[in-house]
Amino acid sequence: MHLRIQQSGNKLEDQQEEYKQKILLVDDHELVRAGIRLLIESVVPDAYIIEASTGEQSIEIVESDKIDLVFMDIILPGIDGVSSALRLINISPGIKIIVLTGRSELVVPKALLESGICGYITKSSAAGEVSNAITAANSGEFFLSRDLHDRFEAHGDAEVSPFDRLSHRELQVVLLLLKGCKTSDAGDSLLLNAKTVSTYKRRAFDKLGVSNTPELVKMAMDYSILGY
Repeated sequence: MHLRIQQSGNKLEDQQEEYKQKILLVDDHELVRAGIRLLIESVVPDAYIIEASTGEQSIEIVESDKIDLVFMDIILPGIDGVSSALRLINISPGIKIIVLTGRSELVVPKALLESGICGYITKSSAAGEVSNAITAANSGEFFLSRDLHDRFEAHGDAEVSPFDRLSHRELQVVLLLLKGCKTSDAGDSLLLNAKTVSTYKRRAFDKLGVSNTPELVKMAMDYSILGY
């Protein structure tokens, strides 16, 4: 893996043809979206930007529209940002996704570094880092903002947390459980039956050494997993 340090609503084709890249911005705070939008427009002035406030909305948009690049907030109401991002990759395999976080102490499980997500940046990143993240994503490279990069460099290939032991699916189930989803709800979100979700849940709990959801939540908070 190579590592580099609402124009909303209107989808008329003749209007969109003027833009070179279609970008989806997903965050549940309007002021945050406005600020990030200004940063994106400053480095990609010819982009067509669509806004969404939930992971569910982002899924609907990608199912009906050709999106090139997504900026996805990690903490969202309903389906969380990472689970939403993984769904978008399944829907549109060539899509580029950069995950946004408000916390520089974020810990990203290793499974997500090889999931197809193109990078992680903090919301405090300067315009230059947003530009670098877009360039890296468009080049098929992985990007971490400087503060996150320094944390990964400090650990190297060593296991940062027990969550590094999880597979992609196990991690998806864990993330939904952390959101308070029941097994049946997690199955609906992941398009899996409840029995399959229960199997992933059991495997994840065994690998993490926890026996119930409260213990899982405590472990996630102890390791600052994805903003929890």
